[in-house]
Amino acid sequence: MRHHLPYMPGIDALRTIAVLAVFFYHADTGGWLPGGFLGVDVFFVVSGYLITALLLSEFRLTGHLDVLRFWAGRARRLLPAVGAMVAVTLVVPRSWPARSWPPCAAMRSPRSST
Repeated sequence: MRHHLPYMPGIDALRTIAVLAVFFYHADTGGWLPGGFLGVDVFFVVSGYLITALLLSEFRLTGHLDVLRFWAGRARRLLPAVGAMVAVTLVVPRSWPARSWPPCAAMRSPRSST
């Protein structure tokens, strides 16, 4: 039995803002958005709320929790995206020369640029 929460656009908006805060923090926007770490906190709070709401919904409907099935469902939903992310992470850096790829250039110290 699958349990669904009603769609809440405000939750999606909070998650989007949290992810963008982290993205812009790591994009080195020159201090324009220095609080990217706050985005991580917001994302985890929203995720915790959704997980708790789903577990409470299951308990109210069935009278018990099947935690193994719950996490197996999360894994079925998330692991394909994780696999795609790992594949892209392994392929993309190899498609740019090491000296021109922005993260590599940013990580080099002035002493190592000989």
